[in-house]
Amino acid sequence: MLRNEHAEVRRIAPLSQVVSEVETQLLQVGPRVGATAPTEDELVADLRVSRRNARDALAVLELFGVVDAGGALASTSGPENGIGRLLRLSLRCAQIPADELLAVRTRLERTASARAAVSAADDDKAELRELATEMAHPRIPPDRFQDLDTAFHLVIARASGSHLCAQLMLGLRDAMADQMASRFAAVENWPETAKRLSREHQGVTVAITHGLDGLAARRVEAHLHGFYQGWGASRPA
Repeated sequence: MLRNEHAEVRRIAPLSQVVSEVETQLLQVGPRVGATAPTEDELVADLRVSRRNARDALAVLELFGVVDAGGALASTSGPENGIGRLLRLSLRCAQIPADELLAVRTRLERTASARAAVSAADDDKAELRELATEMAHPRIPPDRFQDLDTAFHLVIARASGSHLCAQLMLGLRDAMADQMASRFAAVENWPETAKRLSREHQGVTVAITHGLDGLAARRVEAHLHGFYQGWGASRPA
């Protein structure tokens, strides 16, 4: 079991932070025969995070090929191993201007949403509804909303059925994590902003669950540009 000795007083962390900490632990362990990732229960206990955080973090690592469905570490014998792909993408994205990241992410999210509207399984649709409903809670705090928002877009990526699209989209979201957190922190009227964002998530959910691929693509694009309105090359990244 991989333990974090400084986890005793850790608050509930954003999904990107949980993934980052697990990646660090896995890199410290290194390639070993039979090595496995921490389980959901171990992440909850060691990192003091919610069970949803732990589950979604493991799902992200599986999508990137870092671990398999059984929790075993992917082979690291070749240059295209999952951890290497993930780290290289993160490093490359860190050198790209924020407005370019947003433009690429928008295109990918449009594609993922349209594909999800066509291919999403019933479980994916149910999870989107559940997340959208929880985000609509009238007293939801910004940090919890951000976690749910990350999980929401993760489900869309998974439901798209495109492994490559999901990998790229999640890598871009991770590269934009700090800017996203800053954007949430800068909101002056959080209750009203949360209501608007919640309506947008509901709209994307309806389009996907009803198989309206074109509408899903347009709504997710409007959602992203509405959230980052005025955020471009002139805004510090």
